[in-house]
Amino acid sequence: MPQEKMLTFEEVNAHVEKHYKEEVHGMTAAAAGTVPKICDVYKTVRPILVLASQAFFIPEKWRNAIKSLIAALDALCPGT
Repeated sequence: MPQEKMLTFEEVNAHVEKHYKEEVHGMTAAAAGTVPKICDVYKTVRPILVLASQAFFIPEKWRNAIKSLIAALDALCPGT
């Protein structure tokens, strides 16, 4: 697995500001074979995402983006 570049708060915030939307406007799954793998990983990290979406020190737009991701993955991965 390649090592991720260390991001700054400013870089992440700029990205969120650029891509932020109030609602998830639908989504498409990649290849069908990857969905089970995504759901397995999501099942593991969902509590971390929920915790991050509730952290007061994370900017509201970031928390809303995390909540949108949770909602989308919950729809894609029922029973998680």
